[in-house]
Amino acid sequence: MKILVVDDDKNVLYTVRALINSLGHFVETVDSGKEALEKLSSGIFELVFIDIRMPEMDGIELLKRIREKNIDIIPIILTAYGDMNAAIEALKFGAYDFLEKPVTREALRFSIERSIKRKELEEKNIKLKEYETLYLVWSKLINIHDFKNLLEEIPRTIFDAFEEKLKIFLIILKPFEEIYQFPVDSEYDLKILKELLDTNTQIKNEGLTKILKIKDTELMAKYFIPEKDLFFIIAAEIKEKLKKEEILKKFEFLCNNVSILITKNFLSYKLNEALEKLHNLHLHVIKTGSSSLMIEVGYELFNAIKNPIKNIESKIQIIKERVKDLPLYYLIDDLEKNVFELKEHFKLIDHTLEFSKFEIKKVNIDEIIGLSYMTLNERIKAKNIGFRRKGEENLTVKANPAALEISLIHIILNSIDALEFGGEIIVETEREKDYVRISVIDNGIGIDEEIIDKIFNPFFTTKRETGGTGLGLTLSKWLIERMEGNIKVESKKGLGTKVHIYLKSE
Repeated sequence: MKILVVDDDKNVLYTVRALINSLGHFVETVDSGKEALEKLSSGIFELVFIDIRMPEMDGIELLKRIREKNIDIIPIILTAYGDMNAAIEALKFGAYDFLEKPVTREALRFSIERSIKRKELEEKNIKLKEYETLYLVWSKLINIHDFKNLLEEIPRTIFDAFEEKLKIFLIILKPFEEIYQFPVDSEYDLKILKELLDTNTQIKNEGLTKILKIKDTELMAKYFIPEKDLFFIIAAEIKEKLKKEEILKKFEFLCNNVSILITKNFLSYKLNEALEKLHNLHLHVIKTGSSSLMIEVGYELFNAIKNPIKNIESKIQIIKERVKDLPLYYLIDDLEKNVFELKEHFKLIDHTLEFSKFEIKKVNIDEIIGLSYMTLNERIKAKNIGFRRKGEENLTVKANPAALEISLIHIILNSIDALEFGGEIIVETEREKDYVRISVIDNGIGIDEEIIDKIFNPFFTTKRETGGTGLGLTLSKWLIERMEGNIKVESKKGLGTKVHIYLKSE
């Protein structure tokens, strides 16, 4: 530790220096408050011992100057017998401790160690207060799922998070070219603000906090470019009476975490936009009967849906690294699970695009069941679900192998979701005249009578909050019917579900 000792008595300086050296610390000495202030301003010292009685600038005055200059230091007062009242007064101005002269080696050691521990505790408390601020921001923003509403609320929420009220701006230069602010009334031209910030974006300094000058106003601004289609800046107006150092760390802390939320919601916004296109396409196909349209525009459309998922997946890893020690880690972890759900659903779409030729051939059902189980094995184990094969083995059907596998995977996925921790899934196969029946049976929560007729409808889902798209059973039914088969469902609420696939035997 680097320590400075301030005392106008050279004998005291010599003695204290020798004792501190013997404790293994680096030490320097000065004999005036003015010289001490110059040394401390360099920022190299971590602790300072200050004599309470000195000419020109005494210990109390030096403590005041240290506080005014916001110097990060641990101050300890040296006081003679009879100066106890002055020493107690020094504690009011930031002194961590005081020692009576003549000091001993053991007293110095104990005082240094106690002051270091107190400093660590204070820093920990500051961090906890930052977490409290984060919770304040997060609790207000986390449930806002509409992207535009989120953008409008962010400046207000950050404004409220500061004890000293600032003007907060959220500037979205891509793709919306909009400025959100709080308070809503501005004293200067927002067009000038946007132009100035737009000019500064050419510097490519993402993540750095800059001080910008607009007319006679200073702004702290932090730039983010998390996506090629998204560029935004969070800025705060700095009032003259505020010290930049006092708000800079808090501003950066809030900005970094709010940026994560904006990025996550923007990617969801893009995904929802792509799903809406898919929905409109489906309605067009139904109205016009032009099923070939699905193949004609399928690759372009589904790539538009897949790309946001890939972006979300890559950004999650960056986000998790940034916030691994923060309270919102569990939210990111939950987001990652939702992305897994989406990826599983869109595997179905990928396979569907490969079925423009749709080759039908002899398929061994046992092989398809085995492949489906291997794909879902981890999820089945994670919920402690029993999985059992039942019925006649080595049956063959006329089918497309990939289409049958992906259909079976999504039917089994629905059974997994219907089961609490534990339960059982049975896959049963039997020959019925010219057909083979493949049944997926679970003892889960079952399906309400009023919705059982809707489960094959496009975009119908009871799992929207966990990432369900309502596409799995729809496209499974479409694939099975394309293989000249059919699918039926039996279910009662609380008594489980049976899904039967019928395909022509080979």
